Amino acid sequence: MKIAINTAYYIGSAKVEEVTVLIGEMKAYVLIFNNELSPSQLRNIGGKLELDHRKIEIKIAELEKELERIGNERQTQRKRRNKAALPSVALVGYTNAGKSSIMNGMVEIFKKAGAKKVFEKDMLFAE
Repeated sequence: MKIAINTAYYIGSAKVEEVTVLIGEMKAYVLIFNNELSPSQLRNIGGKLELDHRKIEIKIAELEKELERIGNERQTQRKRRNKAALPSVALVGYTNAGKSSIMNGMVEIFKKAGAKKVFEKDMLFAE
């Protein structure tokens, strides 16, 4: 099976995507081809890699912002819990062991304004 070479990039567009990911992971700054590329191929590959590199950097920045926001939110929640001096409780058990039923029963007994019941149904996995 012969693979057609994309004349715009010299390599196929899927390979360009693969190389872009590898460059990002390895923080490479040099890309070597075992053949001489035309000036347009050099521009196309540099442009494509640079564009993908920018997209990746933007996505990383967005994810870092989101992670920081979540971290701040969790820290605020942790401070509230510590300030209220309420004990932490974990309800664990096997599937269909009655965890939701116990939780809903506790909500009924200790009714607080705004307390919500959890989904409860006898099934292997909730849908």
